[in-house]
Amino acid sequence: MYVERQRKWIKEVGLEIGDKVLIVAKASDEQGGWDDSWVEQMDGEIGLVGIVVADSPDSPDDADGIRVQTATGTWNYPFFVLVKVEE
Repeated sequence: MYVERQRKWIKEVGLEIGDKVLIVAKASDEQGGWDDSWVEQMDGEIGLVGIVVADSPDSPDDADGIRVQTATGTWNYPFFVLVKVEE
């Protein structure tokens, strides 16, 4: 299930609120169990680095993805389109 895979990924990469992530790809609506939709405005975020503002790994709503803020918007992304950026 999506929730377990996201929790595993968060743990493996050591993702925390305030970390930077690169948005590397587009996802389909509800792809892989992600419980959210990709909207057109998110297309322009691909290739940008954003800040994780919420990951909620223990929340029942965490299938919504990881909330990332960039200079142009804040959206919920599935973990599999994100790469943690090491400083």
